[in-house]
Amino acid sequence: MKILLLILATVLISSCMGEPLACTEEAKMCQDGTFVSRDSNNNCNFEECPETIKCDYMNNCPESFNCYNFEDEPICYQGDPCLKCESLICDFTESFPMQVICEK
Repeated sequence: MKILLLILATVLISSCMGEPLACTEEAKMCQDGTFVSRDSNNNCNFEECPETIKCDYMNNCPESFNCYNFEDEPICYQGDPCLKCESLICDFTESFPMQVICEK
């Protein structure tokens, strides 16, 4: 009986440890406009967002990013800056960095 329990426990433990975890395929938008997915190696938690890069005349953004001013905080942003607005609709000022004005 002890041997049967030992074999059953070994099979259960090895089957649980050997199977990768399947996560849902949703994405999270980060402060800089990039997206991260869930990490199957970290209990399906979202991956860490990259550090937000501040920008101005002296500090340019990396390739594929633009400098936008959101609420007096100019940051390097990738993608459509209107996605940061609750209404998803925005306008811009003719300045550098461009001020993003969210419409309600």
